[in-house]
Amino acid sequence: MKFDSYEKKGEYVPASATNPAENMPKPVPPANMKDHSVDGAYAFLSFWLASLNYLMLTGDPEPIEMVYYKGYGWEKHQSTIKLNVSGAGWVYGTETPYIVELLTNAPREVPGSNNTAFIWEGLAHMDPKMMRHYRNQPEKATSAEESKKKVARFRLEYKDGKWELSSAA
Repeated sequence: MKFDSYEKKGEYVPASATNPAENMPKPVPPANMKDHSVDGAYAFLSFWLASLNYLMLTGDPEPIEMVYYKGYGWEKHQSTIKLNVSGAGWVYGTETPYIVELLTNAPREVPGSNNTAFIWEGLAHMDPKMMRHYRNQPEKATSAEESKKKVARFRLEYKDGKWELSSAA
């Protein structure tokens, strides 16, 4: 999946084994993200992925809170946020820790959903180049199990004039 709508502030310095990322470009919702179309669903899903990767690299849940209902991003990713905010750990070695490759050009409609619920299948995995830094502990590389491509089913629902991700399993 590709995403190219970012807000840049200052000079970006990638994370390393010794320092977290600085001035990481922040994902910005694309204009067509609420369109009830295949392009709108793709824009929404790619924004979710960019926001998840941004969260993993910075600990900032702001963009991903635009995807989930209010507070869920914080609730779901609490350990990642706390780790980054405290400075106790961070991810480095890649700008896309979580990778998704969609298997089709369009999602399939859930039968009986009246054009409101869709499943989009893909392959998901962690980037094998991703490293985790934890203060006073050895670096942790991405495991073979984490970097193994697994089928993922993204359930997208269109309601109240916008897309929602109701599951990603």
